[in-house]
Amino acid sequence: FFAWVDSEECDETGVCYKKFVFRIGENETATNVVFQNGKVLVDGVNIQLPYKQVTGINIRQISSSLIRMSSGKGVDALYTKGHMEIQVNQDYKNKLKGLCGNYNDNTGDDTTTAAGVNTKNTTMFVSGWKMTECSSLSISEDFQGQCAFNLEKENMANSLCNTLASDLFADCGEVFPADRIIEECVKDICRSTTDMEALLCRSLARYARECALMDITIDWRSEDLCPAQCPEGLVYKECGNNCG
Repeated sequence: FFAWVDSEECDETGVCYKKFVFRIGENETATNVVFQNGKVLVDGVNIQLPYKQVTGINIRQISSSLIRMSSGKGVDALYTKGHMEIQVNQDYKNKLKGLCGNYNDNTGDDTTTAAGVNTKNTTMFVSGWKMTECSSLSISEDFQGQCAFNLEKENMANSLCNTLASDLFADCGEVFPADRIIEECVKDICRSTTDMEALLCRSLARYARECALMDITIDWRSEDLCPAQCPEGLVYKECGNNCG
């Protein structure tokens, strides 16, 4: 399988969305699955969920904001707007390469580029896996966005994203510090022209998910902070069973 992310898709308002693409299988039999802005396309066709293929691909909505794809080949993906989590079974041990690491139980070489250079420089590592030229911006401008020249925007981004280090997440922070997610949260807000609150909510949801994977449940949503919008007849719980 192959998986890649494209951050260059923008709508008419200037808001940009991450597009996650999976290619499962080989050659003419490969299936392309695209996740973008809450939608799923299979081989270019916008699908309705749940969706199942005879090849074993199964895609379903497991919560109001979370979509799960099972490939039938030991690769699963969990998708929310702006974030993708990839899960693989033991068969892929020592066989992976890319931005997610190589799954060899050695975190020290997870930052190896496509050219085989193990670097601790984030810019070099990310650039080392870039497939095409993404924009005319410099690497520095592309990562920092408006914060490269707007101090007020930078201060606002830092203020919002530091919610991840607040007492709300204290129980998780002792086990899994939020430094990396705060840094990524700031970058996302700096690169966006609108809807900073929505980007913050995505980062908070991502951190809560990381905490839940370590059996630490944080009831972080409230009427004032990223309130959950549930369809009629449903109620929101931070951690619960899905329907299969």
